[in-house]
Amino acid sequence: MSLTSKSIRMVLEIKDPNIIFMQDAVIEEIRGAKALVFYAELKLQPEHCPACGFASKLVRYGFERTCVFMPSYSYRPTYIKLSRQRFRCELCRSVFQSELITSDRVAPSAPQSARWGYLKPSATVH
Repeated sequence: MSLTSKSIRMVLEIKDPNIIFMQDAVIEEIRGAKALVFYAELKLQPEHCPACGFASKLVRYGFERTCVFMPSYSYRPTYIKLSRQRFRCELCRSVFQSELITSDRVAPSAPQSARWGYLKPSATVH
């Protein structure tokens, strides 16, 4: 029986409806231990380029996958392999990713290390 994206977000206490889980969890070996791994995509279109501010010249520019450590679930290390859409501004040629804001995405009761606080802001210009 397959879980829905909404059910997985509820179990992991993720508040953001833009994070869509693509499949049920799988067991993978990460750093020498068997871990519970969820695969998800951040589906969010930026309003404008963070470098120049224009919105009409944004084009999709591939995906970047990030492995995010979450609080353990069922006594296993738990990870989300999160794919975030990259964008390129044709006006200023900057490349950036879909924005991931940590404070609203994960439950406030989660420990600080589990709130994705160690991730760099995803709208970094390259």
